[in-house]
Amino acid sequence: MIVTQWGNPQSKVGSDLYISFNNNDQWSELINMGDVINTNNNEGCPYISPDGKYFFFLSVSDKKVPEAKTYWVDAKIIEQFRRQ
Repeated sequence: MIVTQWGNPQSKVGSDLYISFNNNDQWSELINMGDVINTNNNEGCPYISPDGKYFFFLSVSDKKVPEAKTYWVDAKIIEQFRRQ
């Protein structure tokens, strides 16, 4: 599960993306997705493509007139967090 979390002390700014894995009906603690995904903007709206190949998310600036950009990466990146 990938979620947006606001106000976490581990976050760079207002919101970052965090991931948790389900092992035997127990969710792991949230793991900050770090510099691989999170920037000095607010990240949110995580989405995995229906075929499971791509991970999409938004990065929104904190400017007076916010600017949102959509990014995508290979969904294989998720496995690197499972090993943490």
